[in-house]
Formats: sequence, structure tokens, C-alpha cells
Amino acid sequence: MRRITERLTQLYDEQPQWAAIATGIATLIGLTAIHAAISFTSAFRTLYVLPIWLATRMGGRVSGMVLVVLCTIANTTTEWQLGHGASESIISNFLLRFIALSAFMLLIAQVELGLQKHQRLALTDPLTGLMNRNALKEFAQHAFNRAMLREQPMTAVVIDCDGFKLINDTYGHKAGDHVLLMLAKALESQTRQTDLVARLGGDEFAVIFQNTDLEEARSIMFRVDESFVGNSRDAGYAAGLSIGFGTTSDGGNELDAVLEIADKAMYEHKQQKKVIAFLN
Repeated sequence: MRRITERLTQLYDEQPQWAAIATGIATLIGLTAIHAAISFTSAFRTLYVLPIWLATRMGGRVSGMVLVVLCTIANTTTEWQLGHGASESIISNFLLRFIALSAFMLLIAQVELGLQKHQRLALTDPLTGLMNRNALKEFAQHAFNRAMLREQPMTAVVIDCDGFKLINDTYGHKAGDHVLLMLAKALESQTRQTDLVARLGGDEFAVIFQNTDLEEARSIMFRVDESFVGNSRDAGYAAGLSIGFGTTSDGGNELDAVLEIADKAMYEHKQQKKVIAFLN
């Protein structure tokens, strides 16, 4: 059962359209079997929208259209075999059902696009375009559960921008925003598409590295730090990064525990840098 669950999760992550079509087809097969068994045409005609709804929500219009065609064929064929339609009316029935189901699919696709747009706005930081704290918690929990299921390493990183308050006070909020945008750009350019990058608030950011151990995460963040410090210096700002790491091996089976470890390590790193600066 675990292997089946893992395989289904992997299929949906890697091939969402095929996963959507497979889900729709499985639902359609079940509906067709019940339809043929009980021969109750009027009620089951409306239930054929269910696989279309599932496929469209999971995989978009292409997956939805595939199920529109399959549902139209299945519904028309089943009713003809049950004797609910004359042979000469098969084509006209097919076309009418196809048009009706296509209209339903397009309506669902439009609603889904609106919902996705609203969700993106609710889960996106308006300045940097990165995920916000709520989005990170939502998607990171999914990534964490998957890492636990597959027994893969996951590393959380919390980042704080050193000198940000001084830059804000000295040069103004526009300069502070410029620094935050440079940090966001450095994180996006050095991390991978599978990594989750977010602005937690203020000058604090976080990254969730999937299937990544501590050493690999450190290597990536070294490049981020190097890129950000160099760009900041070129722009005339004295900014740096305090970085803390937490891994699944440290935090057990709780995502919050891993993030807390990373957050604590970040503050320790910041204090160490202050001590070194004071001594020098």
C-alpha cells in the first residue's frame, strides 16, 4: 500500500495531466459499470460530469477535454446498448452531449483559473513575488510529508538580512526594498525549481530544500550569500546574511521543529557575527 501511495504521489507531482486523466478514467469506468448494471438513464446522465470535473480541476482544460470525449462516448454507447435511443439519433445525441459537457468543462476551467489567481495573490509576497509565510507553511508541509514517506532528506534554511535596518534608516524605504529584491533575486537564481523560497516578513526569508542534505544546502546558500553580498556592495549598501539550517534528521517528524531549529541557528549565527565584529 505504501508503494502504491508513493507512486501515485510521484505521478501527480511529475505528470499532473496524466494523473488527472487517469483519475477521470477510473471514475468514468465505475460510473459506466453502474449505469449499465441498473439501467437508470436520467439520473446517471448528470453524473457523467463528475470525471470531467475531477480531470479539469486536477489537470486543466486539456485533461478535461479528454474526459469530455470519453464521457460522451461512454454515455451515448451505454444508453444505445440499453435501448434508450434509436440508431439514427446516435450522432445527434453524441453531438448534443459533447456540446453540453464541453460547456460544463469550460465553465469549471474558468472558475478554477479564477480560484488559482485569487490563491496566488493570497499566498504571494507583493514586493518580491515570492511565497509568503502562509504559502510556505502550506507547501512545505506537503513537501515534508512526502520526504517522510520516501525517507528522503529535507533541509530548511532561515535567512536574515544583516544591516537592513541601518540601510532603511540611512537611505530610506526605497533602498530597503531594493535590498530585499536583490536578496529575492539571489535566492531565486541560485536555488532550484523544486526548492520552496519564501519571504517570512520584514528582512527574513526561508528556503525549503527537498531531497537535499545539510552539506548540499550549505553549498547552495554559500553561492546565495556570495551573490547577494557582491550585488549589495556594487549597489553601495553594506548588507550581509545570517543563515541558519535545520534538517529532518535534527527535527524528527515535525516540520515546525525543523524550522525552529533553523531559526535558532540563524540567530546564533547573527550573534557570532556581532561578537566577531566587536572584537575586530
